[in-house]
Amino acid sequence: MKTDKRLIFAGIGAGLLLMTVQTYAADAPRHLTIEDGAGSATQEANSPPPNTNTVSIPAAPAALQNPELSNPVASETPESAHGTSVVPSASETTQALPANSTANTTELTTTETTDNVDADLAADPSEGINRKIFAVNETVDKAVIKPVAKGYKRVVPTGIRRCVSNMFDNLSTPYTAVNNVLQGKVKSAGQDIGRVLVNSVLGLGGCFDVATKFGIPKHDEDFGQTLAVWGVGSGRFVMLPGFGPSTVRDALAKPVDILANPIGYITNIRLRNSLTGYKFVDTRTNLLEVTDTLDESALDKYSMVRDAWLQRRAAQIRDEDGSYDSISTDAPRELNPSATQ
Repeated sequence: MKTDKRLIFAGIGAGLLLMTVQTYAADAPRHLTIEDGAGSATQEANSPPPNTNTVSIPAAPAALQNPELSNPVASETPESAHGTSVVPSASETTQALPANSTANTTELTTTETTDNVDADLAADPSEGINRKIFAVNETVDKAVIKPVAKGYKRVVPTGIRRCVSNMFDNLSTPYTAVNNVLQGKVKSAGQDIGRVLVNSVLGLGGCFDVATKFGIPKHDEDFGQTLAVWGVGSGRFVMLPGFGPSTVRDALAKPVDILANPIGYITNIRLRNSLTGYKFVDTRTNLLEVTDTLDESALDKYSMVRDAWLQRRAAQIRDEDGSYDSISTDAPRELNPSATQ
């Protein structure tokens, strides 16, 4: 009888022990074990279903964090029965990827832009002489030219000044058409000729810009831009007496621009000189707001003028200055970097 009671108590104790082991196994967290010999990973089969609200990723075992292991590759980590895998750290993932990998990862790095096509000119090797010429130009401008331009703006009504500017632009448009032809932009050249005809006839000699209202775009081209399209490098930045910012290439092209000015072919010397001076004052008047802003804000006016001019010139050469719009079929061209450097 005592033996039967012992057997019964032993059976009850074994049952309780088995239930305790099963309960612990059911509640135990899922984990990985790494075998040192073969390096393979195994996962317990009796893992509970994952929580649909939160997903917890256990820390990587010490064996995976040990840099001395020969093969801690993320691809050897098996997925669980519920589709959840152990994700390695970002540094380990980057090391595991090959050099030519095209994985869809976002790399937060700071890269230097190479959009400044005039980087070689930023050094300005002729800065010493350029600054002296700039100082002379500034002295003459403040003493004579700027006061005349301000007086002209104060006395002459806005409508008349706009009419004069439009007429000078209309006179220079045929030369723009010639440069467009030399650059291979035949469509743009045709639009230039159309502007001259429309503004000359309907715009009363160019006083009114009727062509723009008709949807004919206005272009701005000179021989310096044509040379750039042909592949001629700009050379270093130079400051020209009386003309202002330029480059070696544009300085050499300027005589062609002067010879192409139709005002220079007027036989009446007094009229020709008057129109030349009038155009110069008109141009300076249109720049009053820009120069006033520079005088007020620039700590180093020479550097600001140089950098702004170089950026604008590069945009003009690439047809990115806004003078070419969707109406024109001549798309901005990709140039050899030497053309703008």
